Amino acid sequence: MRGARESKLEVWKKLPLVTACVVSVAAPVFVGVLKAPQLRAQSQTVPSVGPVFEVASVKPTKTSNMAVVQIYPGGRLRVTNFGLGGLIKRAFRLNGLALQENQLIGGPDWIRFEGFDIEAKAEGDASSEQLLLMLRALLVDRFKLKVHTETRELPLYALVLNRKDGRTGPDLKPSVEGECDRSLPTAPGLQAPTTGDRPRCGMFSPAGHWTGRGTILSSLAQDLSRVTGRLVVNRTGLTGTFDLDLHWTDLSALLSSGGGNSDSNVGNSPASSIPPDGTSLFTALQEQLGLKLESTRGAVDVLVIDSVERPTPN
Repeated sequence: MRGARESKLEVWKKLPLVTACVVSVAAPVFVGVLKAPQLRAQSQTVPSVGPVFEVASVKPTKTSNMAVVQIYPGGRLRVTNFGLGGLIKRAFRLNGLALQENQLIGGPDWIRFEGFDIEAKAEGDASSEQLLLMLRALLVDRFKLKVHTETRELPLYALVLNRKDGRTGPDLKPSVEGECDRSLPTAPGLQAPTTGDRPRCGMFSPAGHWTGRGTILSSLAQDLSRVTGRLVVNRTGLTGTFDLDLHWTDLSALLSSGGGNSDSNVGNSPASSIPPDGTSLFTALQEQLGLKLESTRGAVDVLVIDSVERPTPN
């Protein structure tokens, strides 16, 4: 979403144990159900050829600032206290989506626990997608990163109906054509804006309160992947568009910031310590939407790190 000249177009925030992700550019929608084909025996090398930054500075983080990635108009990228593992997961996408925690395989421990500051500028204006491709090239150049893709059988979540009779919860209802406005692109991670008397169509997913208007459930599954740290596939069998409201106790709001190089999402797992008056994401899905996440396994595309080095000095 384009705002003021210096408005942020894309922001990811992380806390020590919980990843709270806020994104303000439209993300691709994962459509369909992941099947379990025979695993590929041959891996594929990920190409690194593409656009590059005109200038870039990479330094180890010297402070305990919150981890943030910011993309600005005019082709500027700023990274603060971000672990290399998190940057790899955002720069190298599989099936159009950022990688989840268990889709990044290998690499030394420091890529997940040491933070880096990056200042980079493209030659001329560049879209957010072009900047992410430039970030990929920067990681290959400065960190000597070499990776390849494979397909492995891994744990994942299936989003399914909670009731055998197929009824949904009170906060998940089929949308009515024309009740939301599709004239402008929507952006996940923001409070749902309005156009006149109608809200915008799409998923809006600030921490702890998600709103969907005229959205498909595969879009909900995509946002759940981001929060749970596992790939979530839509197996509800529900088609069409829906309006939904989902509230739960977001544990990231209960933790103080102080670094942010861990990429774990364990705070939203069923075994997490939820306050007595709180509601876990898993419980909220069942009670409010009539859906649930079932642990299963399936064929998942993964990115395997072959080699990586600490960055060369500026």
